[in-house]
Amino acid sequence: MTEARWQRCVELNTRGAELSQAGDHQAAAETLDEAYRETFQYQDIEALILRAAIAGNRAGVAATLGDFDGALRWSTETIELARGIESQAGNSYGTAAFRANALGTRAQYLRFRSQYAEALADLDEAFDALELVTAGREHIAVSLHAIRASVLAMSGRFQEGTAEAQSALDLAYETAPHYVPYAHMSLAEIADSTGDQAASTEHFRLARELFAATNDANGEATALLSLARLAHLGSRDDEAERLYAAAEGLLESIGNKQQLTTCLHGRAAVAVSRGQPREALAMLERIDAVSPVVRIATYQVQGSAFEALGDFDNADERYHAARELAEQAGLWHTTLTTDWWWAETMIRRATDPELYRRALDRALPAALAAEALRHRFSPGPLRERWVALAAAPATRAAFTVIAALGEVELAVAYIDHVTATVSLQPSQSAATEPLAPNEFIPLPFAASALVGPAFPLPDLDLPPRVRVEPDVPSALDKWIDLAEQRYGFAVRSNEVIRSW
Repeated sequence: MTEARWQRCVELNTRGAELSQAGDHQAAAETLDEAYRETFQYQDIEALILRAAIAGNRAGVAATLGDFDGALRWSTETIELARGIESQAGNSYGTAAFRANALGTRAQYLRFRSQYAEALADLDEAFDALELVTAGREHIAVSLHAIRASVLAMSGRFQEGTAEAQSALDLAYETAPHYVPYAHMSLAEIADSTGDQAASTEHFRLARELFAATNDANGEATALLSLARLAHLGSRDDEAERLYAAAEGLLESIGNKQQLTTCLHGRAAVAVSRGQPREALAMLERIDAVSPVVRIATYQVQGSAFEALGDFDNADERYHAARELAEQAGLWHTTLTTDWWWAETMIRRATDPELYRRALDRALPAALAAEALRHRFSPGPLRERWVALAAAPATRAAFTVIAALGEVELAVAYIDHVTATVSLQPSQSAATEPLAPNEFIPLPFAASALVGPAFPLPDLDLPPRVRVEPDVPSALDKWIDLAEQRYGFAVRSNEVIRSW
């Protein structure tokens, strides 16, 4: 690159990166903006290379400041510039590695906005670009595996996410130790989402210590926020407050307004549990949530606060808003768990059959869907944690409300249903070759000990519907139909067997 022509631009870019590393992110943004403008003096390939480098740095600063819309715009420009350079000069400038990193970065911002399909598409392209990289590819691969693990976990694909996170962790220990905390964060998210709070806490603690050792304030604050939330869920609110305070101090030091919003939301949840619902509502009014996940959580805490005040109409409106947003964002697992959780709030205050019927409409389809989802997991602890986290509570709620309504015929049909949770018929979509042992999908828990290299079984179909008279729909059939319609996946196969 012609140094005299670009000296000022290079100096500004370097200065911007230094300011960001020193924690002065606003000054870094202004300096990088000036460097970016300098690149428009020329339109040759050198200008494109510099512009791409500056845009990549600017995306990182925007994200640190909590400006995820800006981060998404800057990362998109970085990717488009990298593609333009490659179209002119191939990978002669090492642009493939740059593009792979930029695609991984954008995938993180898309994940934040719950745009999971787009994030996974970026990661696929990033791994393709990585095939062109010769030096440093392991470091990039670690990052991409960790990001994909997080995206998969957030979209409810926990089994695939676990495999990606473990790949990231193994590769990080071998080739890129500075990425180890990110892999632990991904594993922590998956453990948390599948009901293993002890493992989640341990992974978050390790990540926090490693982020602190490398002076990554943003990463450390993110881990602290997660540890605070877990402490609150474990009824350790004093500990939660201390962790939120530590996170807030770090976030204020780097000017990350978006994560400060997450901190405020967490403190509001603590206030509700301490019998301070009005204070919680006042805190939540100050939140300007961009992320669908944060907005859903905000609605849920508002619902809890209104419920504590006895304002059940507003509580239900907030729960309904949380559910609708989860459905719009494609967060099927959040939609499902919100339904049975909302049902339990109605059961707690139910005084008439109408409220019980409303609770049944939430609880029973959620229970049917949650139980059916076990077929997405291989036999073992991960699947059973999902059952304990989502299926078992939903089933308890469904039985509770069925009993309260005195629906004897429905109770009998539901008991028949839950005692027939496996099919031994191969799925029509099953592969012609046996699956590897770790890819087995729907064996019952009692039979999981049979899974091993000596028993290469094919994929199995969903369990059949159970009826007293196979040709006569049971009292449960309409609920199975509703669950399949509501959540968008099959609960039972088309096969029907006689109850016994």
